[in-house]
Amino acid sequence: MKKLLSIVGILAMFITFSCKKDHTCTCSALGISADTVLTDMSKKDAKETCEGMSASAFGIDVTCKLK
Repeated sequence: MKKLLSIVGILAMFITFSCKKDHTCTCSALGISADTVLTDMSKKDAKETCEGMSASAFGIDVTCKLK
C-alpha cells in the first residue's frame, strides 16, 4: 500500500510540474507596457521565451517579465 501511495504521489508531482498552460508575458519600454499571451507552454519554457523577447536598440530598452 505504501508503494502504491508513493507512486501515485510521484505521478501527481510530475503532472503538476510538467503541466502546459497559458502564461502572460509583460514587456515595457518608455513607460508603455504590453501583455502577450504565451499559449500551451510549461512555466519554464514560457519564462525563457518571455525573457528572450527583451531587447535594446537605439538607446531604448525593452524589458519583458513573466507574470
